Amino acid sequence: MVAKRAWIPAKGTYSIGTTNEPFNPTSGAIKFTPQQPKDIDYVKERAEREDDEKGEDYDQLLENNKHLVEYLKVAALANLAHVHETQNGSWSARGDPTEIALQVFSSRFKWNRLQLATGDNAPWRQIAEFPFDSDVKKMSVIFEEVESKQKHVFTKGAVERIIDSCSALYQGESEEPIEMTDQIRDDILANMESLARLGLRVLALASRTFEGEYTKGQEIERKEIEANLTFRGLVGLYDPPRPESHGAVRQCQKAGISVHMLTGDHPGTARAIAREVGIVPSNMQTLSKEVHDAMVMTASQFDKLSEEEIDALPLLPLVIARCAPNTKVRMIEALHRRKCFAAMVSLKSLFNHVSTNTDPP
Repeated sequence: MVAKRAWIPAKGTYSIGTTNEPFNPTSGAIKFTPQQPKDIDYVKERAEREDDEKGEDYDQLLENNKHLVEYLKVAALANLAHVHETQNGSWSARGDPTEIALQVFSSRFKWNRLQLATGDNAPWRQIAEFPFDSDVKKMSVIFEEVESKQKHVFTKGAVERIIDSCSALYQGESEEPIEMTDQIRDDILANMESLARLGLRVLALASRTFEGEYTKGQEIERKEIEANLTFRGLVGLYDPPRPESHGAVRQCQKAGISVHMLTGDHPGTARAIAREVGIVPSNMQTLSKEVHDAMVMTASQFDKLSEEEIDALPLLPLVIARCAPNTKVRMIEALHRRKCFAAMVSLKSLFNHVSTNTDPP
């Protein structure tokens, strides 16, 4: 998984070029544009990148760029992954793939958790962690900056959940944050949609100073911690399907097995990945709205349906996005009511099963 786009409302969009070393923060050129993702002409951008693979200088991008610094604090510290250079000069990583991708991106600018928060003389000290939860779809930490003794909350998670927890953001050259409004939230969602249509998984980053007293082990409501945040930006992560996934899906379909994809991804991201591996047809844009909507749903849409309404559907959705565990359970139950045999596997497991069995599945 690789962080391909980073959007900071007060600055613009940072893009990472092609890299064959996903753990190496020195691999892949970086480009910057003051445009928002929704305003970028990606066809033109791709052509320009092919003509000029030379990237911009990281130190220059970081110079006097407080908004990028605040963004990098969240990317590096609301993060348990480790990324480091080995003695032989190669790069190694340990942790969740999403967090590794964020850690590699922040390490491009010399913001690396290992250097920031480990050792006796580390400039940052972690005080508390609130792990990712599939219900709240957020992960948060409280850190203290050792020199100033100032505590900070750093949060990342699903865009819709993060922006609902934000009360402010920075735009343009304003020295003071502005109030978060519904119109601004809609604008952030439009930028998220633009990134998702590229097949990227999109997360939001946010932070705030923490004025309360807190000691390790103290019980505290995470709702209080994850409130009144300042929105810092979006990150678009590319998680390419294995090349073999398309073939595995095709073999299942030829054997009469219907493949459905239930994922926590945004609908745009889920649709792009499902199209890439052949779960939905490549000509989705030519289908009627009714057929399209029946093939791809969000968990909230599916969960609003009663059992009778689900059973009345001519076809169960091939893709359900933004899933929580209970949505997957409801899908299995719906399949069972249709007298289907059902198994829940990852695409990776599906490929391994299909490729290692010579008998028809």
